Amino acid sequence: WSHLALELHPYDPGSRYVAVTHLQATSARSVFPCWDEPALKAEFDIAIRHHPNYTALSNMPVKETTDVEEQKVWTIFQRTPPMSTYLATFAVAPYSKLSNDNGNVTFWVLEEDIEHAKVAFEMTHLIPAAMERYTGIPHGLPKLDGIVVPMYGSAAIENWGLITY
Repeated sequence: WSHLALELHPYDPGSRYVAVTHLQATSARSVFPCWDEPALKAEFDIAIRHHPNYTALSNMPVKETTDVEEQKVWTIFQRTPPMSTYLATFAVAPYSKLSNDNGNVTFWVLEEDIEHAKVAFEMTHLIPAAMERYTGIPHGLPKLDGIVVPMYGSAAIENWGLITY
């Protein structure tokens, strides 16, 4: 699957899938029209039409969700800051979440894996504040999500606002 920019990962073959992008280094051009070179930056307005039982995720927080016909919803995200195309990302999955108190750090996992994800979440939600203290540089994004993908070929993909494991 490593050659595909949009990957489908079955975790309940035949009935449930996770869709996730992997746009590094120059695969964004296979998902949307763009000048796909890391030195070039653009803002992104991302909207995803999906089944209401699935959660859509992207780099930025959800701006709004709108019901549409045929049992589908549109999830519209806030505009991204200027960034390279390979950092734009989205995922669609029927996941449950673990969030910190202010909701700016969230882990998305299969319902049956929530207990296993708690240790990783407890460490991850501390990292943005620790890095801000260490570097003196603010995190710069309004949220940090992590999504655990079954049978994912890479160790992790560190897109802005949405890390894929």
